[in-house]
Amino acid sequence: MEAIKKEVEIVSGKTKKHKKFLEEIEVNRNPVNINGKQYYQVIYTNRRGQLKGSFILSPQEEIVSEAREAHSLLVMYNGLIAFIYEGGIGRSQASDEFYKEPLKLMEQLACPK
Repeated sequence: MEAIKKEVEIVSGKTKKHKKFLEEIEVNRNPVNINGKQYYQVIYTNRRGQLKGSFILSPQEEIVSEAREAHSLLVMYNGLIAFIYEGGIGRSQASDEFYKEPLKLMEQLACPK
């Protein structure tokens, strides 16, 4: 865990030269390992939280072909995580009463007596 934290700090330092005024940077802490190098997805957003761009960076020197391979993997994975998170917010705020009847019916169908 400490190694990832150190790598995120290195990647974060590299991103600052590409940052524009009033943009915020977020380094996703879910790297992908390609040929022994960790690659991280860096997301740039404006003040309103709108996506402005992204980079794939490594704490070491990046190789273009590896970064392209990492891009497809990281975009799909991080997009899935964001989708699960966004979808879970609504379900977690619903009352337990909303789920009792469907769960009872599912239990009866799964375990016929």
